[in-house]
Amino acid sequence: MSGNSTSGDHADGLLKCANGDFNIYGLDPSPVAAGVFAVLFLILACGHIFRTIRSKQWFMITMIVGAGFEIGGFGVRVNGHNDPCTLGPFIIQYLLILLAPSIFSATVYMILGRTIRAVHGEALSPIRSTWLTKIFVIGDVSCFLIQCLGGGMLASSKGDKKKSDLGKIIILAGLVLQCIMFAIFLIVTFVFKKRLTRQPTATAKRPEMQWLTMIHVLYVVSLLILLRNLFRVIEYASGEDGYLLTHEWPMYLFDAFLMLVVVSILLWWFPTLIRPPNAYMLDNLEGQMPLTNNGGNTQYKNLSDRSPSPLPYRPGYPSSGYH
Repeated sequence: MSGNSTSGDHADGLLKCANGDFNIYGLDPSPVAAGVFAVLFLILACGHIFRTIRSKQWFMITMIVGAGFEIGGFGVRVNGHNDPCTLGPFIIQYLLILLAPSIFSATVYMILGRTIRAVHGEALSPIRSTWLTKIFVIGDVSCFLIQCLGGGMLASSKGDKKKSDLGKIIILAGLVLQCIMFAIFLIVTFVFKKRLTRQPTATAKRPEMQWLTMIHVLYVVSLLILLRNLFRVIEYASGEDGYLLTHEWPMYLFDAFLMLVVVSILLWWFPTLIRPPNAYMLDNLEGQMPLTNNGGNTQYKNLSDRSPSPLPYRPGYPSSGYH
């Protein structure tokens, strides 16, 4: 994981392969590190597949897709040590690793929206619950597309400084926008938590609805993704000759490892509490509109007059929905 190329010499400040072609990575990629992270993400993805199917929390498929991006990215990067001069594989691994956190971000946004609905706390949300997830996911998709455009330009620049600089500027714009979105998201989450703590709904008081645990989980994973984005901002702002782009270990520590922790946390504290029986008939909770609001108690389609029954016991799941 050093920043020194073993496949060729330095020429004009650029790493060259043995045949004289340009080393696109700008360093000698470690096949061991890439292989280890590919396997670790694969294991976690299998865990998410199992828990998603078991709990029928289909929106968590986004976590599986994001983990798939990481698996594909690091899987392709394994061969970067032996073939650092072929553009196609480099672009694939570069974009997959760069964009995976955007997909994890979308999952985090959806979890908050569903948690708010699970405790019937729509009136306490700073943003109307029917719009909350849509706003953040649309913003996240925009960041995704911006980074995809910039990443494609940067990865295919192949020594073209003008194209490379433009690609980095576009990536930086996407990353900064994503950081702003996360900052707003954390503020919204904090305000909702504070209001619900002061004025807990009847559903929130139920012992099996450990919404506070889920909020704390969202705090942690959001901060980890935000830290990763800040690292990427500093990395690209430092330039091609900066330490962060000419050495591999910072990327594994401040990107791959942090995202591995995010995927692990959301596997351990899987959001099973946000699908209480008799409360919602559809898995896509965002599609359900409030019907009435009587004395501050919002009623929904498919809601019975009585309080939802406790979560049923499922083998392999704690009764509270959390480990």
